Amino acid sequence: MNILKNGILIDHTIDYVISQYDFNLEGKNKKNLERFGEGSVTTYKAKTKNIKVYLGSKETFSNYTAGDLEVVLDNIVENFSASYSNKMFMELKRIWKFVKNNLSQS
Repeated sequence: MNILKNGILIDHTIDYVISQYDFNLEGKNKKNLERFGEGSVTTYKAKTKNIKVYLGSKETFSNYTAGDLEVVLDNIVENFSASYSNKMFMELKRIWKFVKNNLSQS
């Protein structure tokens, strides 16, 4: 049985969420190769792979608080260039939006 917290299924792990997000990216590629090519999918998946490392793939998605995300982002900033860190932040926002629109029950 799935348990809801703020409209988001709380039993989704980061690993599951990222795998669904990546699957969605691959679907966008198949629908429109001209606008979202294979290189784009590879680039996005490299970012999601790094994000999964920093979030912890077995952690439960909905357990993350704003403070937890701030720590994750601080760690990313310490280990990557400012430009790449900003791209990772934007990707993290897209993942959260994807979950809200595709994996939540509200």
